[in-house]
Amino acid sequence: MTILTEKKSVAENYIKALKLEKKENGWYVSKDGKINLTYAAGHLYTLYEPEDYNAKDADWYQRKLPIKPNPYKYKPIDSKKSTRTDCEKVLKNAVQKNDEIVIATDPDREGEVIARIILRKINAAKNNTTRIWCCEGLDENQIVSGLKARKSDSEYDYLADMGEYQKKADWLFGINLSTAYSILNNGETYSVGRCQTAVLREIYQREGSIKLHLVQKYYELQVELANGTFAYLINPQNKKITFKTREEVQKVIDRYKGLKTIRVNDIQEKSEKELPPKLYDLSGVQIDGFKHYNIEVDKVLEIAQKLYNEMGKISYPRTDSVVLSDNDVKPTKNLYIKIKESYKELQNPDEEKINENNKRLFDSKGITGHHGIIPSNVYRNDGTIEWKIYDLIARRFLMSGMGNYEKKNYKVYFDTKIGNEIFVSEGYEIDNLGWKEAEIGFEDKARKNDFVKGEEYAIKSMKIIEKETEPPKHYTQGTLIAFMRNPGNSDEEGISLSSIGTEATQASIVKTLFERGYVRNKGKHIEITEKGIRIVEQIMENPVLEKNTQVITTTQWERLNKEDPVMFLKAIEAVTEKAIEGIKEKMESIIKVRELGECPNCGGKIVKGKFGYYCTNYKEKACENNINYHVMGNDFTDEMVESFLTEKKTPVMDGVKKDGSNVKFYFVIDENGKFVIRFLENNEKIADCPLCGSEVKETKMVYKCQNKECNFFMWKNTSGITFTREMAGNLIKGERIKASQTKKDGSKVNVSVRLNEEKTAIEIIY
Repeated sequence: MTILTEKKSVAENYIKALKLEKKENGWYVSKDGKINLTYAAGHLYTLYEPEDYNAKDADWYQRKLPIKPNPYKYKPIDSKKSTRTDCEKVLKNAVQKNDEIVIATDPDREGEVIARIILRKINAAKNNTTRIWCCEGLDENQIVSGLKARKSDSEYDYLADMGEYQKKADWLFGINLSTAYSILNNGETYSVGRCQTAVLREIYQREGSIKLHLVQKYYELQVELANGTFAYLINPQNKKITFKTREEVQKVIDRYKGLKTIRVNDIQEKSEKELPPKLYDLSGVQIDGFKHYNIEVDKVLEIAQKLYNEMGKISYPRTDSVVLSDNDVKPTKNLYIKIKESYKELQNPDEEKINENNKRLFDSKGITGHHGIIPSNVYRNDGTIEWKIYDLIARRFLMSGMGNYEKKNYKVYFDTKIGNEIFVSEGYEIDNLGWKEAEIGFEDKARKNDFVKGEEYAIKSMKIIEKETEPPKHYTQGTLIAFMRNPGNSDEEGISLSSIGTEATQASIVKTLFERGYVRNKGKHIEITEKGIRIVEQIMENPVLEKNTQVITTTQWERLNKEDPVMFLKAIEAVTEKAIEGIKEKMESIIKVRELGECPNCGGKIVKGKFGYYCTNYKEKACENNINYHVMGNDFTDEMVESFLTEKKTPVMDGVKKDGSNVKFYFVIDENGKFVIRFLENNEKIADCPLCGSEVKETKMVYKCQNKECNFFMWKNTSGITFTREMAGNLIKGERIKASQTKKDGSKVNVSVRLNEEKTAIEIIY
């Protein structure tokens, strides 16, 4: 058999478990030669870019939207050429020998797609391909048992279809609409994505709610007792402790001025228990990783993958399940005992609670692909960021056998002897700490209820507390992942909403919003940028996209892909086509305006781009005709470029080079139709020589006659005066000019200058 893993770090676990030896780069073999192994580097192939189908499509403005490839094609990723060559050599050897190929890429739809594309490229026979589904961890026992339990890869066709059709749909939607909206924004790059735009709209709407929030003041009457307890006046109108006006509360204070005690009228108690939380799924770890340690969500995923792939400390992390299989009871109990031993500071873990009756832990029906994340080995605290994420996972696992958190909530009601007002104080007592002992950040705010009904208690102070209503909270990376995981209870038909994206892609969606400049961090919360606001509002002006980038619609796409990937792609194609149709006229008008004329070199179009004017055949015919919008301090306009294409020459311009030196330059179209920049100091005469009549031109230090037999020249800088080309030209022509002279002491004086009668030196007149 020949095993294919997703990356080298995973391969190393297989090499160790199966005792393989290196044969060549990327090729490992067992001693008996029966097992071969190679590895990829994640994706070795990627979908074609538009210009790979049609060279003209390298220029966004020449793309005929919508672009709908048929078929979709994949190309090698250049940066992974070495790994791909080594990997495919081993796999081709297996094909030639009709050897069984075992897919051991990550056990999810992305891993399945990675393997399928590689095997398709080398024409591997599908009927000789199997799959190892190893998600509990990558130690020797799991790998060996996983190989024994491998199945035909055809059983995972549904995963491959979901993965590939999602890639195609996202490519289609993203490429077409990103192109369209970049054109509508005059060439500035704007990306539109099926999932990312829905998430961005949610951030936009949340910030809108925050801005529209009308702050309202409200008031509480707080009574502090001598024993440190706080009680609050109950509003008889709303049965709460809040009042709309200060006057309402002030009247009560005035009435009770001088009141020394209040009496316990009643005590109400209610027991409450919280069951241990279920295991982490990926988004749960990301949420808590950001909450407790401010680790960005994509970084949490990276760390979790390292803990699984390279360190072998946790189970497969890209999961949306929070339970284990019913068949995992015995090995889980043994693992629990081992992890418990490494957390000796915890008193409540009880392995006896790890049994078949613990349905919060063991529930096969709740597993969609992979079980919840658990530790797979002991990991001693080394203070690293990896330890912090492991610690979260290990503690959550231990909570499964730590019993309920039980507390007794109480309310103590007080009255007075001279009025009808009722005050209340609330608190709780802990009856059983249970799993809360292992919770990071748990604060024990319990206070013993030692009040006695009928007893009076001394008042220390009575005052008005002024508060304000709070707006909705800004999203953080953690709460945004939580929203994507569970965007709402149900749609208008009562159907539960799917998540936005998958556990494996949600972090990358958030990362993309930052990379595109649509959002930024402000402290711990996320803030939408002007660019983000602009694209959302433009999207919402398109009726088709307004509907199809809503959160509800986006989650419906996710559900459709699971049910029927082919229909999913067709639906995305239809939406994309309709969305483009709605803005096509506006795009075409922008494209028409940006075309300034025909390229004199190749016949293409000279157009406006992001950074300047360029030929549309820059890639197809390698045409290099271009002029930046800003050249050495000069701004080029459409009118200037149009005139240049007609006159074949621009006016002479004053410029400043990067080194700060001043130059005069202009553009010409040469005999080959190419744009050429020319500097006057190199090829333009200043004046006719006053001695011989030949051309005087500028050199680095002097203005000099080009006749080798003539000795005429004048220094650019002499006698404290700097002579420009214009000044030198006027002098040579016999004119008297004005200049500024810098003396040795640094002072400046205005002078007149002329050439002497012999035309061999300058004369300064004060």
